[in-house]
Amino acid sequence: MCINKRTIENNVTFDDENIYPDNQLIKNYKSNKSIPIEEYYFKNNLAILTTRKSFFFKDCVIEGNLYLPDDVSKICFQSCTLKSVKNNIKINSGRIENLIIQDTSITNKFYINVQTSEEKLVIDKLTIENAVFEEKFKLYNCIIKECVFTNVDFKKDVHITDCTIGEAKEINFSGINFSGNCYFSGTMFKDFSKFEKATFHNNVDFQKAKFEKGLDISKTTIKKGMNFAGCDGLDTEESIKNTPTETYRIIKNHFLKLQNKIEANKFYSLELEKHGSELETLSDKITYLAHRISSNYGRSWPLALFGIIIIGFFTFLYIDFEAITHASGCIREIVSYGFFESVKYSYILNRSKDFFENHPFVFFLNKVFLGYWYYQFIMATRKDTKK
Repeated sequence: MCINKRTIENNVTFDDENIYPDNQLIKNYKSNKSIPIEEYYFKNNLAILTTRKSFFFKDCVIEGNLYLPDDVSKICFQSCTLKSVKNNIKINSGRIENLIIQDTSITNKFYINVQTSEEKLVIDKLTIENAVFEEKFKLYNCIIKECVFTNVDFKKDVHITDCTIGEAKEINFSGINFSGNCYFSGTMFKDFSKFEKATFHNNVDFQKAKFEKGLDISKTTIKKGMNFAGCDGLDTEESIKNTPTETYRIIKNHFLKLQNKIEANKFYSLELEKHGSELETLSDKITYLAHRISSNYGRSWPLALFGIIIIGFFTFLYIDFEAITHASGCIREIVSYGFFESVKYSYILNRSKDFFENHPFVFFLNKVFLGYWYYQFIMATRKDTKK
């Protein structure tokens, strides 16, 4: 049974016995099937008060507000126009199995789980394809296990905040146009998140977002600013494996523009680490490994300082090994002597005549390695990013 080509001027209420004003019975529908509502023009509000949990809207126009049962499990809008829908998804029971919006235009604000809601809304699958949202779109405090956004045009601001997305499979925002500001703040992306051929015309905010399996914005156009302050998870082993080098470079350059050299240096090191996994020649791999071991790409000054001390210590062992083995003093004196000698050989300006004349080759290697580690130490303490 379908409702075909009717224009309804007044408010409409559906219940288990009747669909008003047509007085057509729907009680014989099996509860596990969607109630189809097709080719309908609702000039005012539409309230569905049935105990049915699944609804399929096709070729409909709804000018007023749409009210659905609290325990609705599946909603599909196909080739529809929703003109004044506001706060239309407000599920107190906390679960929707399937929410689908296809080939649909929504001309007013569209909120899923309004921001005043303290209870999380669970959506097993959210699909939005070939849709236009003329006003604000808000998705708040939701757990979305599977998420598909394809060819969607958001004309105004988008808020996808304090959500958990992608427990089931890869998250793909493909062919999305964000005309207003976009906020993903506080959202956890549990699977690999890919923004493919997406365009952000205004600012995009990933503040305090978490990416558990990586992020790809290498094919994304960002025309204004972006905010990755406090974002987490992009430095894990799995994220580094999945995230393209270009994504790290984009985020690094963003922090450089903000003159945030600490965060820029962090993503520069991630960029190098990812780049290192892509190297092919032996010389490039050796250089990459040296930067990693010496200071973790300029991020760790304690590591660089440790390298300086180790060079001084091994230089001391080589030069004074025989003297140590034949030393007759107590252990404390030997350790004290070894410490001060190691510090002496860790000093790059040490030009001891005996050192230079008796061990010229060791002197040369000592200065070369110390020069490299001193450079790494300075880079790490400056917290700067070198391109």
